[in-house]
Amino acid sequence: MGSKRKRFKKKLPNPAVEETPTPNRLPPLTFQALISAIEAPQGLKVPILKRIYALVVPLSLQEPIDWSNAEGSCNYFGNELKLEHLQCLIHCLFKKLDKRLKFLFSALSNASANRAHKHTDSDKDMPVDVDELTLLLRCCVSLSMVDPSLVMENTQFLLSVLGKLIALVISGCSEKESVSFRKSISCECTYTDAGETYVSEDFVASLCFLQPSNLWHPVLCALLEIFADELLMRRLLRKYFVAVDSASCTNERLFNNFVKSDIGSVLEVISVHFILSVYDEPASENFLKRLYLQYSKHFRAPELSLTAALPLLLNPIMLSAPKMLQTHFILLVSEAIDIDTSLKNARPDLRNMDCYLTAFERSVVLYTSHMSSSLMDHHPLGVSCSHANSWMLGSHHPSFESCIQQGTREKICNRVTHLGSLRQLTKSGMMAASTAYINENQHIFNESCKDDILSVLHSIIHGASSSDANHNVFYRKGDTNPEDIYLLASILKLMSSSLLKVIWCLRNGGNSGYPQTLKDASSLKEYDFVVGIIGCFIQFNLSLPNQKFLSDMMKTCPMIHKTSKWILLHFLGLLSLSFASGIDFLVKGCISIIMAILNLCAFEEGDIVALRSFLGAGSQSVSSELPADKVTQAVKKQKSIRKVASKFQKTQNVYLR
Repeated sequence: MGSKRKRFKKKLPNPAVEETPTPNRLPPLTFQALISAIEAPQGLKVPILKRIYALVVPLSLQEPIDWSNAEGSCNYFGNELKLEHLQCLIHCLFKKLDKRLKFLFSALSNASANRAHKHTDSDKDMPVDVDELTLLLRCCVSLSMVDPSLVMENTQFLLSVLGKLIALVISGCSEKESVSFRKSISCECTYTDAGETYVSEDFVASLCFLQPSNLWHPVLCALLEIFADELLMRRLLRKYFVAVDSASCTNERLFNNFVKSDIGSVLEVISVHFILSVYDEPASENFLKRLYLQYSKHFRAPELSLTAALPLLLNPIMLSAPKMLQTHFILLVSEAIDIDTSLKNARPDLRNMDCYLTAFERSVVLYTSHMSSSLMDHHPLGVSCSHANSWMLGSHHPSFESCIQQGTREKICNRVTHLGSLRQLTKSGMMAASTAYINENQHIFNESCKDDILSVLHSIIHGASSSDANHNVFYRKGDTNPEDIYLLASILKLMSSSLLKVIWCLRNGGNSGYPQTLKDASSLKEYDFVVGIIGCFIQFNLSLPNQKFLSDMMKTCPMIHKTSKWILLHFLGLLSLSFASGIDFLVKGCISIIMAILNLCAFEEGDIVALRSFLGAGSQSVSSELPADKVTQAVKKQKSIRKVASKFQKTQNVYLR
């Protein structure tokens, strides 16, 4: 898969490998031990790869070591790191990766042949350890630039791997056809005083590809995600990739290098990933299931990290991408946030709080921008004044289409047209699906107020589904672009996923041993940041019946949910329009964000007694016209009871520790 590598014949000692290394605690002879473990008869295993990755990531993120002044060794977290050991480790890992990839494409070829003979895909047809392969690729990318003498050789190897993946997806050929991918690049690199790089070349790689079966989509997607993630994280890697790619003939380049931005390499990989995700009818169905908040049995959490992906969310070039590709990328970020969505006892990482806050902030910017550009003047959910796009004014950036290859652009357009129109359901069908969705996800609520939240949710859904909003439907077949609805649903998913994580971290960030509320919090910095973000929802109109009723009721208790009520009221309206439009996945998206908002309300007050009383009054007022002052009295009484119960619970927790 690349040029031949120097073989190291020196045998290294075989000390035991016991502990997982960390940057501050590395056992002696780490590199020798790892090399011996790699070459052991039992072969490369995931635990060893995790140890290697933990060890080499800090090395790859620091400035390259000047080995000429280091006399062949240096101090690495208190241990001696020798150049020969490092080079040996690099050689071993790249050799293993080369072997695994050849096996992968061979197995892929066999899968295509089986498909031609009507064999059905099954897990046993995929003899590749995906976790092992993805970790191995990450280790190789991390080590590709730590030794300047091997940079070009490593880059051309990795670029050839990426080229094979791209050619496989873009060619889209049947099992009776094959595509030969040739790549010419050079090992000669020259640096000028201006920092530019010139590469000339004679490396050639050639390989034939066959159409992948559906079972292999997750494997290939994972490999593309790793390339996208590493390229986003490492600007120097992008520069090397572009430099080596630029040395090829124009018609053989992977990237559009005519645009003066190295982000084009990332956009090309993400575009190919999107094409693979909607490659055929089954893949397209899985793509749409992600909007329905459903996943196939072969679903894998994305390899794209939050840290890498977040800056691209509001990148002006990315915002000019086709809407379905934007939808795909936003869903990827949401899934990166919600990796453990299927685990009911999952706990977010408190160290990622800044990422969750950033994701939520950017989801709100995306939402307000999308709504202000999509809704007509005087729409019930329209904005009275919008500055959503002011942050882009005066900026000049290349378009998305100018940053990717023409063949990729054509393939994207072709696949988007095959995604089909929106499916519309009856209100009864959506009610049943909504109830099932809430029941499946009630584990996200705190036990102390779960019953109240569920009661509020069912009241909200009943009110939204029976609201008279038919003349203001959000989607009309033939008049509304379905891509706008898909994009909106993905933004709602990002908003709900990030806000849920933020609220969980706020509730569990203290040292008290039990969930906190706002009055218990030692710091209000993060909460104030959230309030600052959601304050923008005050600009949206409140014209629908369910919005106006709850708004009037909440005026009786003006100090409760002073800011959070605006985002709740807005999404009550959107939920009504989604029911009226018959769009199931948009209804679920609204419910998911309302569930997150109710969690926020519970954090603010310690419960949602007030909201439950308001909405309960709504169901009674139709027949009995319950006065507002009676509602206020009921709220105060219930909150007093809850306050006593809460104090008792906290005292009990202290003595039961």
